[in-house]
Amino acid sequence: MNQRRPPILATWLLQHLTDRYRRDALIGDLVEEYRCGRSYGWYWRQALSALFAAGLNAVRRRLPALRALVIWWGAWAILGVLFKQPYFLFFALDASFVWMRAKALKRRAPVARTTA
Repeated sequence: MNQRRPPILATWLLQHLTDRYRRDALIGDLVEEYRCGRSYGWYWRQALSALFAAGLNAVRRRLPALRALVIWWGAWAILGVLFKQPYFLFFALDASFVWMRAKALKRRAPVARTTA
């Protein structure tokens, strides 16, 4: 079997910018096809397609949170206009930053698993 090395930069990008649950299978399939005779350009095209799909997936997953944030800011801005208090928007920004920070910390918290 041919032991050609796939493009290092494309592989590195895939390792660092794609979903961790599918990363190994994706890179393994691309390397296998590349070693079976696919071209350098083919590998790059596939890698860039996978990176584009991963980027779209990341945006799609975060869309509900962004929508909620925009609604929150809009509500506070409307209240500021209605009550002629421009500082209402600062309350909205402050609360949303606290919310985003709490969400980020919650995501990083280790999950306790119990075995039966």
